[in-house]
Amino acid sequence: IMTEAVGVNNNADGSIAFSEEVLVQKEFGLPIEDLYKLAIKFYRDAENSGELQVSYEERLKFLALSKQVRHGPFDDSQNDAGWFDFIGSDRT
Repeated sequence: IMTEAVGVNNNADGSIAFSEEVLVQKEFGLPIEDLYKLAIKFYRDAENSGELQVSYEERLKFLALSKQVRHGPFDDSQNDAGWFDFIGSDRT
């Protein structure tokens, strides 16, 4: 039985498995949305200060993941190829 609201899976053997999201929230004591915002702030601050150097390809991966966070997974019923224009998005 999977309880989506809390991300707990009660296994047939009586054990309990937590989703990765629940485990991360338990580890840091913050909602996943707040952790995401803190991670973005850390990344931007570290990159701007020169403390962190990320390749352009890795930055594009981060951009793609951030788009998924903001807009959800790609909906192929929509005719918007611009969703995949990560390089064009990077210019703005």
